[in-house]
Amino acid sequence: MPTIAEQNLALDRLHTRACQCFTLMIWITKFRPVLQPGNEDGYELLTLMSNASIETSLLSFRCLNEFFRKRDGKHRADDVVAEDFYGFVSAGPFLSEEESRAVNKRVMHLTYHEIPLNQIGWQIADWTTRGIPRVVEFLEHLTRTLPATDAEAMKANRTIPHLRILMQQTAELAAHQFSNRAQVAVTGPQETSATAKQDTI
Repeated sequence: MPTIAEQNLALDRLHTRACQCFTLMIWITKFRPVLQPGNEDGYELLTLMSNASIETSLLSFRCLNEFFRKRDGKHRADDVVAEDFYGFVSAGPFLSEEESRAVNKRVMHLTYHEIPLNQIGWQIADWTTRGIPRVVEFLEHLTRTLPATDAEAMKANRTIPHLRILMQQTAELAAHQFSNRAQVAVTGPQETSATAKQDTI
């Protein structure tokens, strides 16, 4: 069984991962609008930062998805799962197996076909509506279970409204910016050479 110190450290990383799910949204709304490519080197730098924000969001959702899996024979002894904490009962992962594999393929493998950025943005917005409420549910469990003066309970109380604001902002961004709402699969249509250079974020 993990020690209290180990659990607290794991909860700190959970807060970080939950916030990192919004990296793409924050890049699009806060940083990208005020940056100009200027030249080819500037365009390459923006592309680098765009890709980093996409992959940070994707990996963070993948991490949270594993956190909510029920512990089984596939877990390693030091893997952290939600059901390790104070009697929390997890509903299981919020991503399908196909979605989970697709994240691995996009981030961990080089492929010949990339997915258009606006499609990935809509995918992340869709995962936000599925994954972040699960984090809020878990944090609310901590606030009900732990003493009000416990450091983790107080941190949960601070994080919950922050996550709700970010969820609302992501929903508004998706409604206004990401046009390809019908296709939300990471494994969707292949990107053509005509769209490959579009700076959509």
